[in-house]
Amino acid sequence: SLVSAQKQVHAAILGFKELGSLPDNKLAAKQGLEKLDSEIGGVLKSLERDQTLMFKRSGKAAFRSGVYRGIEEFAMAQMPFYKDLTPDGIDKLTTSVFTLIDTDALDFMANYNLVLVGDVHRELADGIKRTIFSGVATGKSAKDTVREMGLVIEDKEAFRHAGSKVFSKAQYRMEMIARTEVLRAHNQGRIKFHQQVGVSRLEWMTMEDERMCPVCGELDGKQFDTDHFPSQPAHPNCRCTSVVAWPLVICGGELG
Repeated sequence: SLVSAQKQVHAAILGFKELGSLPDNKLAAKQGLEKLDSEIGGVLKSLERDQTLMFKRSGKAAFRSGVYRGIEEFAMAQMPFYKDLTPDGIDKLTTSVFTLIDTDALDFMANYNLVLVGDVHRELADGIKRTIFSGVATGKSAKDTVREMGLVIEDKEAFRHAGSKVFSKAQYRMEMIARTEVLRAHNQGRIKFHQQVGVSRLEWMTMEDERMCPVCGELDGKQFDTDHFPSQPAHPNCRCTSVVAWPLVICGGELG
């Protein structure tokens, strides 16, 4: 979606030929810029609709996968009732549990993600306008202005060094939000399942590698009441999750 939007925005600007060489008729110039602004606005609205839909779908799917993972962990631990579940049985039970869980958490995440997506699109729109106005003010050609705007960098190695031009910056922000918010939905699904079946305590688990940050390192291995488990992810690009604390306390009884 972002690649498509980038191409459409670039094409709209290049339709101006020479942004810096505005015609003597100032009214025509003003009308031309207003038309360009409207065209770009339409492209960005379409982009926002696409990405909003993507976030809603992926958030719901990740939440459900968190429920699945919680049930799967019980099956792998040979818990009574769960130990004989096949993957198909886990999937069916996930669907049943998913329909029982209240939608408040899903609604909150969907609305929260809409705010984040909206922020990125406002930043993108502002960046495009700044680049165009700068091009007009300094007499740059449409081609030069497009170059100043940057590209979506699809090669991962090149992306790391893409800088802060408007499209590469938007791509970085969207990828970071997607990774963080999908994990948030997944972890929420796990916690909701554990609450549903009466698990009393959960343990914070990190990836325990060289990328582990001091904030998460301090929390690694700590146990918390399920109803008061700290928010995960703890920060953008956080990779931590929760696991059932052992000995397992479920519905007031302890299993070793």
